[in-house]
Amino acid sequence: MNTRVSSVAAAVAMVAFVYLNESAVQEAADTGSITGVVRDADSGVPLENVALAYSGASRGTAITDAQGRYYVANVPPGTVRVSMRPLLVGDAPLLVSGAVSAGRTATLPDLRVRLFASISGSVRADDGLPLPGVTVVAIIRRYSRMRGWPSLQDLSGGQLWDHVSGSTVTDDRGTFHLEHLPGGQAYYVLAIPRREVSPSAGRVSASGGLPTRRPRYYPSVDSIEAAVPVVLTSRQERRDVDITLSTERSFCMSAQLEGATNAASEFAVLDRAIARLVAGVSGSTPSYWNVRPAPGDGHIQSCGLYNGEFTFVAGAPINGILGPTARNDIAFEVANADVDVGVLSVAEPVTKEIAVSWKRSPPQDIASRLALIIVPASLQTRIDAIPSRFQARMSLGVPYVLAVPGLQAPLYVSDLLQNGRTAMGQALDAADPGDIELLIGSDGGTISAQVMTESGEPATGSLVLALFNSSHPGRFLVASAALVDENGKVTMSGLPPGSYRTVALKNPPPFAVVPGLVNPVPVLDPTPLALDYLMRLAPSGKLITVNSSGAESLTLSTD
Repeated sequence: MNTRVSSVAAAVAMVAFVYLNESAVQEAADTGSITGVVRDADSGVPLENVALAYSGASRGTAITDAQGRYYVANVPPGTVRVSMRPLLVGDAPLLVSGAVSAGRTATLPDLRVRLFASISGSVRADDGLPLPGVTVVAIIRRYSRMRGWPSLQDLSGGQLWDHVSGSTVTDDRGTFHLEHLPGGQAYYVLAIPRREVSPSAGRVSASGGLPTRRPRYYPSVDSIEAAVPVVLTSRQERRDVDITLSTERSFCMSAQLEGATNAASEFAVLDRAIARLVAGVSGSTPSYWNVRPAPGDGHIQSCGLYNGEFTFVAGAPINGILGPTARNDIAFEVANADVDVGVLSVAEPVTKEIAVSWKRSPPQDIASRLALIIVPASLQTRIDAIPSRFQARMSLGVPYVLAVPGLQAPLYVSDLLQNGRTAMGQALDAADPGDIELLIGSDGGTISAQVMTESGEPATGSLVLALFNSSHPGRFLVASAALVDENGKVTMSGLPPGSYRTVALKNPPPFAVVPGLVNPVPVLDPTPLALDYLMRLAPSGKLITVNSSGAESLTLSTD
């Protein structure tokens, strides 16, 4: 009996095995597979343990192996997209795509990414003792680009700013660790000792030569021009970034405020060597020392200063931002003595009128809604019709950045005027007596391109740039950018009439991919290294002229 049962069970198992095996064979015949490699965008090194997601007729996940390779079987035929989750909140995912056929393995283009990295080191005194409580910041130099709004329609791209990308404080051993720094960037590391800025009941007296320390950049130099940048690649852990802060004799300054010395006024002392942060001045801005409310009698004293050039600034901030200008600041120098900088008349914020107008009236009714953003005032205004006018309250001396994110084709920014003069590629200055006018063009053209690799395959995932061929205000070099789709096609719309150099990059300099209204939009990171690279590349680009409301097409190959 048992023998018979066993025989029946074995027969059933054999049938099941044959059925499942045939099903697996049939499934394999009806589906395909995908494979590819994930690499660091800068070094080309394969990256292990990168989590990916794929989508198409089916969805799933994959993880790269020690060679940076991923493999997914049983993928239904059709277009499949493989992406890595974004590094930053709000970024669209980086992706590559390809076509899957039944019974075949599709090799997708390399996915080139930039992952987070870190910088570690120590801050010590010149006698070798560790310095706890020192603020350490990682700075990226950019030709504008506001945090949170990395739009190509940023209209202040001609001014070089120092952006704080990360900060920390040294521990009791004087060591620091800066984390979550995106790879592919050049970071300037700055150590800033604590300072004392306070109101005082009496005039400045001899400081007694108490010791102080000045901020210093890696490797222990006094200016960012002399600093050595730390260039990071994906997942790199850069160590031994050590900075020594020398001890110096300290001095004091005093000043008397007049004018708007009310509870809303604030003051700060600025080291002019480290004062180019795009956010202006706030209580957390490291280039200023303890922004404080001004005292009722208007008398200020600040100590712990060293020999060098400084700016004393005071005023009524807007949205927590305080900035220097010839009307509410005093530049002074400390040279082996205490300083009384005299009387500062505090200027009130001003109201500017901003007009949005057509370059010329469009021939027909077109959608004319757009958004304007002014930073650091954090002013966001939606314009529902052109022409339009609105008012913005601005602090004197704060360099304001104007951007128009998500401007839809065929609209484009034709010019930005202040007091009748072009301000394209410049920061706006509230001290300028003129109002501000933004001119919008409505006859933007289109460039369409077929982009292929050297082997004749679609250059999926490559970056295509349209570069201004003629001189352009400030550092406006990139007119538009777009990612190549799985068919090797790309379209850039809303281009001002004129001539352009178009290039296709397989290994572009750092750029972000931000969500667009229809498709993700790539935005080049306008650092000096990236823009210098593009300026060298521009002459080799294919020349094309875009006419008013014109549509041009061309074929490109990747670099």
